[in-house]
Amino acid sequence: MSIPSLRPYETESRGFLSRRAFLLALTLGATLLAFGGADAGMRVKGELSSLSPPLIEALQRRLVELGFDPGPVDGQWGPRTAAAYAAFCEASDLPVSDRLTQQHIKALWDIDFDPETTSGEEMVMFLQAIGVRF
Repeated sequence: MSIPSLRPYETESRGFLSRRAFLLALTLGATLLAFGGADAGMRVKGELSSLSPPLIEALQRRLVELGFDPGPVDGQWGPRTAAAYAAFCEASDLPVSDRLTQQHIKALWDIDFDPETTSGEEMVMFLQAIGVRF
C-alpha cells in the first residue's frame, strides 16, 4: 500500500478543485441545516457562531468597506460586529433580524442571492463572489 503524496494547492489537478468545491458546498449545506433548515435563512444573532469563520470574515470586510466598524476582521461574531451589522441594517432600511436574508445579501454585496433556494454550486459561486477565502 502506497502513501499518497501531498502537493501544494497550486499544483493540484482540476479534480482537486471539484472535490474542494464539493466539500465547501457540503459544509455550507450543513451550516444551513444547523440554522433550522433552508426556510430559516442564515441567522446572524445568537447562533451566528454556527456560521463559518470565513463567511463572518467576509461580512466583516464588507461592513468595513461600507463604513461600519465591526472591530477586527477576524471571523468571530462579537458585540462590535453585531452592532455594526445592526447599524448597517438600520441605515439600509432593512429589519435588524436574526437572519442574513436575500434582502440583506443584496444590500450588502449587490448580489441577488437567495440562501433559501440555492444549490450547492450556486452557494460556492456566491461565496467566491463575496470574497470568502477557502
